[in-house]
Amino acid sequence: MGERPLPRALQGLRGRLNPRLVRRVAIAAVAVASAALVAVAVYRNWDALRSYPWRLDARMAIAALLLYPIAAGIPALVWGGILRQLGAHHDYRQDVRIFFTTSLARRLPTPLWFLAGRTYLCHEIGVPMATTYLATAIESVLLFLAALAVLQSSLVLASDLVLLRPYRPALAVLTAVVVACIASPRLLHRGVDWVVRRLARRLTGGTSIAWHIGRRHLALWTAWYAVAWLLGGVILFLLLAAVHPLALRRLPGTVAIWAASGVLGHIAALTIGGIGAKEISMAALLATMVPAPLAIAAPILLRLWCYVNDLLWFGVASWWARRDAPSGAPKGGSPPSAG
Repeated sequence: MGERPLPRALQGLRGRLNPRLVRRVAIAAVAVASAALVAVAVYRNWDALRSYPWRLDARMAIAALLLYPIAAGIPALVWGGILRQLGAHHDYRQDVRIFFTTSLARRLPTPLWFLAGRTYLCHEIGVPMATTYLATAIESVLLFLAALAVLQSSLVLASDLVLLRPYRPALAVLTAVVVACIASPRLLHRGVDWVVRRLARRLTGGTSIAWHIGRRHLALWTAWYAVAWLLGGVILFLLLAAVHPLALRRLPGTVAIWAASGVLGHIAALTIGGIGAKEISMAALLATMVPAPLAIAAPILLRLWCYVNDLLWFGVASWWARRDAPSGAPKGGSPPSAG
C-alpha cells in the first residue's frame, strides 16, 4: 500500500501550526464537545433524573470501574494488532495512546471527527493514511460481527426481552452471516471494502486499497471483540445494579441490550451519522427491564461514565506512551495478545 498525502485541510494545519499545539487544541476541543453533549442530555432529561429515587451500591460501581480498562483495553490492543498485520511497525504503546485519545471523539454525533483525529495522529507516527482507513474499516466490521454474535448468544439465555423476540429469526440469519464472513475472507473483504469507501469519502472523496489478512487473525480479533462486548454488557449491568435492585437473571438480557444498541449504533454511524441511535435503542430496550425514568437516564449516565473513564485512561495511555521512549523515535514492539 502506498502512502497517500494528508487531505489539504490537514496539510494546512501541519504547515502553519506546531503539531503538538494542534494535537492539544484538538483533544481539548473534543473533550469539551463531548462534555457539552453530556450536559445537554442531562439538561433535557433533568426532570426524569431528578424524580428518580437514586441509591448507590458502591460495590457494584467499583466492580464496573475495575472492569472498564479491561473492556476498553482489549479493542485498543486489537487495533494495534490490525495495524501490525497491515505493515505498520512501531511502538504498540503509541497505538494504545491513539486509541484512547480518539475514543473521546467517538462520543460525538458523527464519526468524522473520530476518523480525522485518528488519521492525523497515526500519520504523525508514520502510518499511511490509507492504512489507517483500512484498519478502521476492519475494526468496524469485526466489531459489528462480534456484536451480532454476542447479541444472538445472549438472547438464548434472555427470555425477558419481549421487544427483540420478533427479530430473532433475522438475528439468526445475521449470525449465519457472521460465520460465513469468518469462514470466507472474500465475503469479509467485500464488507470491509464498502466501509473503507464510506470512511474515505468523508475526508478524501474515496479510495481503493488492496489488502490481505489471514483467516486466523480475523477469527481471533472477532473473538476478542466479542469478549469486549460481553464485558461491556456486564459493566452496564453493574452500573444499573448500583442504582437499582437488579436480579442476576437479568444479566443476559442486559448484555443483549448492550450488543443490540451497539449493532444499531454501528449501522447508524455509517448511514445517518450515528445521531442518538445507540442511546434511543438502549433506552427503549431497558424500559422492559427497569423503571422508565431509569431507562431514560441510563444511556445518559453511561455516556458520562464512559467520558470520565476515557479521560482517565487517555491520561494513563499518554503517560505510558511517553515513559522511557526516546523523543521522536518510538520503540518497536508488538502487543502480546492482539494476534
